[in-house]
Amino acid sequence: MQVQTNLQDYQPSEQLETRSNALSVYQAGKVTAEAFAHGTKKIKDSFPKLPASWFSVLDQMLDEEKFSDERFKDAVNSLIKNCVYPEPTIANIISFDKLVKVYTYRELMEKYKDCYYMGSKQDPIFTEYERVDFYGEERFAKKEDVKRYSLPKWVNK
Repeated sequence: MQVQTNLQDYQPSEQLETRSNALSVYQAGKVTAEAFAHGTKKIKDSFPKLPASWFSVLDQMLDEEKFSDERFKDAVNSLIKNCVYPEPTIANIISFDKLVKVYTYRELMEKYKDCYYMGSKQDPIFTEYERVDFYGEERFAKKEDVKRYSLPKWVNK
């Protein structure tokens, strides 16, 4: 099996990237001009000393990182709530992500090894978790996360 070297280029699930055993809840995209204008206004109002060149570089980085409108909006709000003042860095925005933890079957077996329901219809692996596509590999995520974030379902290949 060949390992994917650039996970952002993996398109079947349209997810962004992986960090360890987690999936981003955001779809890859492009920030629209309207969303960029709205977000940069909030940033400028909150951090008035930032130079215009900062926003130009931010715009380029958002494209490179395949930010969607939703992820940019959430990143701006997080920046305003959590930034150590006086001034933010572009990394404060582009590093923002919401991740959902995913598990291998073996990891879940280890997690629930003391559960007396293992193998039954009440087995927590299958009552609490659902199979998801983790960049071409089968993983398990909590059912509520799969539903809430529309994570890609695993299709046996």
